[in-house]
Amino acid sequence: MRSMYISKLPTVLFLQLGRYSEDGSKRHEIVHVPSELHIPLENIESSVFMQSDDESPKKVSRKLVRYKLVASVCHYGSTLHSGHYVSYVFQNDTQTWYYCDDDVITKSCLEMAQEGSKTSGYCFFYEKIKNSF
Repeated sequence: MRSMYISKLPTVLFLQLGRYSEDGSKRHEIVHVPSELHIPLENIESSVFMQSDDESPKKVSRKLVRYKLVASVCHYGSTLHSGHYVSYVFQNDTQTWYYCDDDVITKSCLEMAQEGSKTSGYCFFYEKIKNSF
């Protein structure tokens, strides 16, 4: 498992799963796709002072930074070289989930996005919830 240290949390957190084997075949393991991620600030390298979006340092003490799922990209196919891509996208203004399949866009919901991403999702976008620390 890889790990990295970051000193400032991003507004949008992008996570990519390694869904393909060395030979290019797809791995179909089921993954849990949480609607929210809670990241303890003590996991951040700079845990005494953390810069917020406005760049002013804030003292923190064992608080959580919360992110909500806003999009996922899924690949349906058996190899890296073939298949079809779809996505689930959350629209903040209307508080609505959409399923995007080429030029067909239909309303969806969080539960469908999570279910559809269990075995085929490989890119996940999480947006930081304002005032979460």
